[in-house]
Amino acid sequence: MINNCTIKDIDTIINLGKNFNNNFDKLNNINELIENNNILGYYIDNKLVSMLIFNKLYETIDILYLIVDENFRRKHIASNLLEYLINNYEFYHIMLEVNINNINAINLYKKYNFKIINIRKKYYQNEDAYQMELIK
Repeated sequence: MINNCTIKDIDTIINLGKNFNNNFDKLNNINELIENNNILGYYIDNKLVSMLIFNKLYETIDILYLIVDENFRRKHIASNLLEYLINNYEFYHIMLEVNINNINAINLYKKYNFKIINIRKKYYQNEDAYQMELIK
């Protein structure tokens, strides 16, 4: 089930985020993201197993994170969250950055017609990132 995350999810949000970046909780104002309904959560048996964090400004959605708990990968959860965002939010375009070595994520985004529009050098410390965009 997909829902907006709430303050009760904060510990799980931080734990999932730290799997992506050890400084996740220092880099993000999680309370503000929750208050603004900018964290979509995927729940199995009322447990948060994945989250899509984004910012929305006017007609632009910027995906900041799409993280799935390692134990729940390869179950189409990321696809479900991405589809939910695309189908339930008004936007002109959706932007994101993805590590050029993250082939699974790149293929996921391409499946939904995201296009590579730029390469950001050393975006992830010493690794480059593709900037991708979906135009509605």
